[in-house]
Amino acid sequence: MATDTGSQTRMSGDGILAVIAGSFVGAILVGLVLQAGLGRGGVLQFGALVARPEYNVSWAVLFVLSTLFTLSFVRFVSRSINGFVTRVISLSRRNEVLKEILVPLLQRSALTVTTNALGIIYGAAIWLVVYVLLIPLWLAFVIGIEGVAIPNLQLAGFFAWVLYGGLVGLLYGLIMES
Repeated sequence: MATDTGSQTRMSGDGILAVIAGSFVGAILVGLVLQAGLGRGGVLQFGALVARPEYNVSWAVLFVLSTLFTLSFVRFVSRSINGFVTRVISLSRRNEVLKEILVPLLQRSALTVTTNALGIIYGAAIWLVVYVLLIPLWLAFVIGIEGVAIPNLQLAGFFAWVLYGGLVGLLYGLIMES
């Protein structure tokens, strides 16, 4: 978790491990899902962001983006996790369906369940803001690639980024609870 030291927030060793694990495994997951769903072009679009749509450059850019996204997730969650866990527990007490599903999970691992759910939401947000809008706009207007679909509503992209978010949330929760 992050520790507040006045004007600076420092991340603990577990938080750093969560960033490294989440970004590395997450990037591989995103790349494989996009490649399975869209072929090599699913990964090559990341190299195109820096005007070098080569396979090795594309994977490197994907790893950098994944690290930035994971770092943002971990910093946000580490600052606000207690409120989220409390809210999830409160919701599970008020709703019978949620109670049956969540209470056994929360009793075993409230942090991991919560960070996994937050990760899935975070992955959907990355898909919507970055993958659907920002990447195509960048490719079309900054790099100058013609025929880029704006918005980029590919189902493989949705699955890739939602799985990424869930995995990052899961890994973060597991590492922080260990």
